[in-house]
Amino acid sequence: MYIYIYIFHLLDPLVKVYIKMGDKKLKKRSTVVKKHDVLPVWNEAFSFAIPHRILLKVSVLLQVKHFSERGKKRLLGKVVIGQTANDEAVDHWNAMLTTATSIAKWHSLEEEKPSVKRSKTPTKQKAT
Repeated sequence: MYIYIYIFHLLDPLVKVYIKMGDKKLKKRSTVVKKHDVLPVWNEAFSFAIPHRILLKVSVLLQVKHFSERGKKRLLGKVVIGQTANDEAVDHWNAMLTTATSIAKWHSLEEEKPSVKRSKTPTKQKAT
């Protein structure tokens, strides 16, 4: 229990906010770093100018990262909000599109799935 708390006391989290269309990141913003915060909450608003013609094609990617003293940012988790997201995030996205006021909602973070790298050279199998 103490090790768990100690590890998380060393985290300096921040959130990177991206507007994406497909795999392309169109715009980005970042929150402030929450120094040594075990359960951080950010109460920051971001405004993006998005042309109406692409509004239904974009999504919002939120990445929670640990900002180390050496300047490296390690991904802790992410959530995507938009038409390609899960049911709860799509509902949030549709609510944001249909109202002129801010819509706040809690979302669960997903872990980054490790990418599978394919080898360019075929693997050799031993003859038995």
